[in-house]
Amino acid sequence: MADEKTIGSGGAGAPQPGLWSRIVGVFADPRAAFESVTSLVSVPDPVEAGKTRDRSLWWVPLVIVVAVGVAVTAYTVPNIVMPQQATAIREAVLERGGSPEQADDAIRMSGAIGLPMGIVSAALGTFIFVLAGAGLLHLLMKLVGGKGMFRHSRAVFSYALLVSALGSLVKLPLMMSKKTMFIETGPTLFFRGLEPSDKLYRFLSGFDIFTLWLVAVLIVGYAVAYRLPARKAAVIVIVLWLALTGLMSLLPGGGMFSAS
Repeated sequence: MADEKTIGSGGAGAPQPGLWSRIVGVFADPRAAFESVTSLVSVPDPVEAGKTRDRSLWWVPLVIVVAVGVAVTAYTVPNIVMPQQATAIREAVLERGGSPEQADDAIRMSGAIGLPMGIVSAALGTFIFVLAGAGLLHLLMKLVGGKGMFRHSRAVFSYALLVSALGSLVKLPLMMSKKTMFIETGPTLFFRGLEPSDKLYRFLSGFDIFTLWLVAVLIVGYAVAYRLPARKAAVIVIVLWLALTGLMSLLPGGGMFSAS
């Protein structure tokens, strides 16, 4: 008996769960959810023979993820981010010899553009992240013998990011009550002496429980969609996740691959 198992996909002729069932399945039964998604990615075109259409509705979970990100940004920027930035802006202006009035003007200007910029960044950043992440994982899966197309990767990545949206929704009430963006649901809970600006803190934040969940769902999704042994898909996803976590921990923003 082989020591590796390829996670199979469901038959194309079998009745397919609806969109809502696929969305719920990402959390409850990711294998079944991605088997359904995969079977809908390349449905024969009823008009043009030999061509296929993507019926997975991959854009629906993506819109949900974007909507959650925009909603979280709409609250956190004016209520958490901007008040903290106001203090830093005031100190910077006064240190340069500016007057309190100049500091107030700088704070007002920053506040006027902060929310629109934050919302645009949240929406556009998510689209870019999905396309870049799906493209990179598609190439890597093909390199190890995967059978899927880019549209498979796009669908898997979009549905999997629902885990990220859930993480943001769970953390939002805690952000609201604690007035901070730094909600710890990972190893940082055990390193109370670390500051969010520390590289180690940013690296450990990549091991947040929702990020680990996202990684697990991606492994299942790519194994199903690309007809790969689960172990091969796991190596690709985990190595890429660790590389991105390490890279982003070196940057001031940090945590791009975080689930929230």
